[in-house]
Amino acid sequence: MVYISYRKLRRQRLPRCRESSVSSISPAPVITPSPSLLLVGLLFVLLAFAALVTLIAPLSTPRNLSAPEADDYVGTSVTVCDTVTNIRYAGSLEGRTASLMFGNDDFAVFIPDPSKFQELPDYKDKKVCITGKITENWGRAEIVTNDPRQISLARSWNW
Repeated sequence: MVYISYRKLRRQRLPRCRESSVSSISPAPVITPSPSLLLVGLLFVLLAFAALVTLIAPLSTPRNLSAPEADDYVGTSVTVCDTVTNIRYAGSLEGRTASLMFGNDDFAVFIPDPSKFQELPDYKDKKVCITGKITENWGRAEIVTNDPRQISLARSWNW
């Protein structure tokens, strides 16, 4: 066996590699798309996104719910359209609240300040649409509203 000391190995000169000429290699061609091609591509992506949103949105929540269906959508913002069967008032004259009851008291619209709602008595036995976030109170689905614009009489095309 031949042992080579580290010092001998360090003193030994290794042959240098020749540097090859890089200039003989041409660079890869750079393809730059035209601005009109970029615009067409961007429009295509936007249209695809809009189509996807349009297809998915109806699957998440229906257009209008009836009062019995509202229980299934607690926590979401929807529009509930049904017939008001009763209007209940509670509290004293200063702190009076109102509730619109739908169906067999399956669903309610709680109104903390009914003084803002001039048409409130007119809603009894009429088809009304209410838009808002459904919450649960005492085991019943309800929407709390302070804005009269959230409540409207239902039109025939809403059903």
